[in-house]
Amino acid sequence: MVEQGELLRVDPFSYTRLGEPYPAPGWPVQILLYLVYLTSGIGALNLLTGFVFTLAFYFVSRALSGSELLQASALLLGAAVSSLHASLFYLEAIAMKSTTHPQGMSASALSLKYDPVALQMALAEVDISIIGYFYAVDFGPGVRPQHHRVGKNAICTCYLGELCPAVDLVRAYLAVGGERAPEPPPGFYQVRLLKCPICGAETAYEPSLNSQRRGAGWRCLKGGSGHYWHKKGLVLAEKFTRNPWLFPPVVLREGQ
Repeated sequence: MVEQGELLRVDPFSYTRLGEPYPAPGWPVQILLYLVYLTSGIGALNLLTGFVFTLAFYFVSRALSGSELLQASALLLGAAVSSLHASLFYLEAIAMKSTTHPQGMSASALSLKYDPVALQMALAEVDISIIGYFYAVDFGPGVRPQHHRVGKNAICTCYLGELCPAVDLVRAYLAVGGERAPEPPPGFYQVRLLKCPICGAETAYEPSLNSQRRGAGWRCLKGGSGHYWHKKGLVLAEKFTRNPWLFPPVVLREGQ
């Protein structure tokens, strides 16, 4: 949200709801926590969240009626919860450092988009090939996820879509004369469309419409899967207009 300057509209995180509408009522807090982490690191983030936990339990203890022992117990519980929360953050950070590449570089695909140094390190191991109608980009074991597929429409199949650094690498690969992937047939979708071709609304990935002949399935967030089939009908109509023959006609010449 900070990098793009807008709120998240679709879910880029989860596997089961990838591309679904993403309500973000807590976005002010999310941005605040990100800015604290960006400016002061994970230690400051732990201190802030631990303080908020303890403060919350402090107000709970003040609101409790009863003995001072009960109030003190609530405050101690808050401190214990905040300590556990901070410990989990540190364990996660240690685990991330322990999974670095043998040459010392470990990064996510998203971090490469905004970290030129990490991107240059990843470029030393990048391998680009063609698989079907896609450009297959292999960042090597130091980047998560390692394998990406970029369509002819400059959209990656990963959760980053058109923002994936693999898209930029494919552009650079083609700029220096790299082999081009074959053009997909009309009506074949390598990845879901970002905008509905019928009404212009946003779309979501629809796995039930996936097909080897049609490609990736999608549905319009406004018109549903009906707009998907409407577009397929338009493609078939255009194809029939160009060639109305189901089977090529046989031309009989005189004397044959």
